[in-house]
Amino acid sequence: MDMNDKRLPFEVPENYFEDFAARMDARLAEEMQNVQPVAETKGKRIDFRRLATLVASSAAVFAGLFVAGVGLINMQQRVDSQAAEIIAQETYIDEMFEMMDIYHLELALADAEVGFED
Repeated sequence: MDMNDKRLPFEVPENYFEDFAARMDARLAEEMQNVQPVAETKGKRIDFRRLATLVASSAAVFAGLFVAGVGLINMQQRVDSQAAEIIAQETYIDEMFEMMDIYHLELALADAEVGFED
């Protein structure tokens, strides 16, 4: 093919676009013949195995969510309990340091008083 040639390398069959709608209608009609019509459920029997499976799986999901929720609540209570215990320990330690400071201050004052009495 020459570089100066302006023709397109692809060709469209004659009347392709004009006949397109008619070809699609024919193809859809053919496909519709192969499709089974949807049966009405009125008066049909219920497949209890599928229904039981659906109910059981739904119950399992809800039970799992319940167990997970209870576990999360218990975990939160343990964390809160541990946090309260840590706060109580820190408060006790702070009080002990304050008492030690007061004790040392009292000792220092007592030594100072003894020194002045001599």
